[in-house]
Amino acid sequence: MKPGHKRLLALLLVCMIWSSGATRAQTPPTPLLISRTTAGAPADLPAREPAISADGGYLAFATQADKLIEGDRNAVSDVFLYDRRKEQLISLTPGGNGASYHPAISADGRFVVFTSLATNLGPQARLDPQDVNGLPDVYLYDRVSHSLRRISRTADGSAPNGWSDYPAISGDGETIAFISSATNLAEGETGNLYIYRRQDGKIRRLPTSAGEKGIPALSSDGRYLAYATQTGSTPALMLHDLLTGEAFRAPWTTAAEEIERVFGALAISADGAYIALLAGTAANARLYLYDRVLAQMQVIAEIHPPAEENRAARLVSISADGQVIAFVDKGELKLYERAARRFSQPFVQSAAFARMGGIESLAMSADGRLVGFQIAQKGISQVYAVELEGMQTEAALLAGWVSDGQGHPIFGVELSVSGRTLTTGADGSFRLRAPARRPITITPNKKGFTFSPAQQTVTIGPVGAVGLAFIGEPEAIVEEARKDIGMPYSLTRGCESPYKGCGGPFHGFYRGDCTDLVLDAYREGVGFDIQAALERDFRLNPRHYYRWRDARNAHDMWRYFAYTNQILPQQQPYLAGDIVFFDWQMDGVVDHVAVVSEVNRHGVPRKLIDATGVIAENPSGLAMELDWKPYHAASTPGHARWLGYKPSQRLDNRQPILVIALDSPLVSLRVSDDQGRAIDASQIDIPGGDRLATALGSVVSIDQPVRSSAWYFIELNSKLDAPYQLGIQLIEAGQASAHRAWQGRIAAGARLMIPVQLRQEQGKISLSLLLAPP
Repeated sequence: MKPGHKRLLALLLVCMIWSSGATRAQTPPTPLLISRTTAGAPADLPAREPAISADGGYLAFATQADKLIEGDRNAVSDVFLYDRRKEQLISLTPGGNGASYHPAISADGRFVVFTSLATNLGPQARLDPQDVNGLPDVYLYDRVSHSLRRISRTADGSAPNGWSDYPAISGDGETIAFISSATNLAEGETGNLYIYRRQDGKIRRLPTSAGEKGIPALSSDGRYLAYATQTGSTPALMLHDLLTGEAFRAPWTTAAEEIERVFGALAISADGAYIALLAGTAANARLYLYDRVLAQMQVIAEIHPPAEENRAARLVSISADGQVIAFVDKGELKLYERAARRFSQPFVQSAAFARMGGIESLAMSADGRLVGFQIAQKGISQVYAVELEGMQTEAALLAGWVSDGQGHPIFGVELSVSGRTLTTGADGSFRLRAPARRPITITPNKKGFTFSPAQQTVTIGPVGAVGLAFIGEPEAIVEEARKDIGMPYSLTRGCESPYKGCGGPFHGFYRGDCTDLVLDAYREGVGFDIQAALERDFRLNPRHYYRWRDARNAHDMWRYFAYTNQILPQQQPYLAGDIVFFDWQMDGVVDHVAVVSEVNRHGVPRKLIDATGVIAENPSGLAMELDWKPYHAASTPGHARWLGYKPSQRLDNRQPILVIALDSPLVSLRVSDDQGRAIDASQIDIPGGDRLATALGSVVSIDQPVRSSAWYFIELNSKLDAPYQLGIQLIEAGQASAHRAWQGRIAAGARLMIPVQLRQEQGKISLSLLLAPP
């Protein structure tokens, strides 16, 4: 088919989809004017920025109109809250001496957060003596207690040294995100995105890169924060996981030159699984949908760019489950239903709206049944709400996550949900659509783990139930480690195989060393075979260097947990069951491991179970439970916590790979080829090259190294006198065909250069060193 014919066919299909959806509703919905006086007259000054609760029961908006309620005489923009059930309108900022705007609302309509220039909001509407900066601040209103407080304040209550604006709020009102130019709201990190926790009143700053930030969008469960940022000609969609602290950039599916800006605010589903946004150029724009679980960006529709650019305009909204997207195109409200892949225009037959201007902003309830929108009527913007026909459903979103209670998700937890079984993903999350208005019981299960709570029973409303959190603790690891107490220390286990017991009293063995105790505890406690996992990791990703490919070697065990991102810094709190690693020689090589058996309330170890051999504290040499001492803390590079992570994705391991691994936190590694290209901490210029940083050093790999060069130069540099361990492997057909390893020292300010020559003969590659390291 010719390209022109393909384009014509695509346009015809789009027209068919739009036309079939547009005629689905026989009777156009009747909009309800929200920005009205008690007599029903429209506001006499613009009403803007509708925000809507999850079930559509409450709408918040901002307006300069002073005739909507009695006594409104402050002649500035106020924030109002409309109760649809009571048909009641109240002002949240009565008598404010400055404009209030940009409202956002919690799922049940209890909490409303907004920006204000006023200095006399709060208890008894008195002047706030500490709000003296004359700049916008963020306020939180509680509908139940009728309280109002400024949340953009420093730890000592003093005024921030910059403006604060564009707040977003989680469904339960517990988490609030906002942008601020202030630098004294929180210590540490850099950036202008802040998170406020209502429970403790604390503010923390998110680490973000430079550039203009768009309005933050916060998932209803309070876990995911999305925003657009622009540092150059192309904007970026960023997503922060507030549970784990991780941040990542979503990829575009469109050429960079076709995306110059993001129009208005983003929209995010209740559990952060989907993000909808409008982006493009001044001439062309598209509706995009990002799927976080699949890490895919999809173009939903071609649209017309907004006539006016307004970063605060909400031109797209998404239902809690991500199934319905409402958006503005040419000033018209349009809907997209993902399951049916169907577009519709609710007002296409409405004569009343034909006489009005275009929609300027919108908000959709989480259940997808109600849309609030801002539209010009006789030249003045008004806020309306309309119920959408055909959006009723008997199912709603049920979603949550399982973690260790310290921000680390647990993968592979099975959850029994009223007869169905779910399994948590790599981010610890679970989601499904469940029958609404019925009690649902969720029970987590994973071998060796206990969970808090043991189960949860919720009755799902039409808006769903999200943010259901469980905490898992691997108590069986410590129980099984204690069964090895009294085990004689030995590098052999008294059986033919060190991995298969033969009837001994210690998990089938007669003796063992420190790594054996850890292997026993994890294999029997939680069903996790560390040696099998290490071998699987090497086969799936031969770029991971293992000197012995044996988890009975303490440093190889460390490598496995480092490569799979399960090593925590020594400063992070411990949990019972963690594997603690030790570098007694302080040479960058792990030489001992133990199992933490008890921690205090601050996460500091109190005791550990250890197969030490004969030492001063343990003259018998038998495995025992020891007190945690200062020398333990001084000698550990970190601890590992198994969280059930998936194995690495299978990569092409048939091609030859050169792997160079350095273990020493004080020594830097640089690899260059005979054409001057290099790989180090700041660059990866060699074709097929990659670099992986570990807490104790780094690993450089080069795919098909002979095709790129015949000579490579390994360079070690150190500012201090330091020990190091260096390993070189040549991988062919997934196996190590050549291996060199050294341990040594490098003097302060010295540089070691090690030339490596590769030659290929009859399909085989040979590796030789012109000069071995000292």
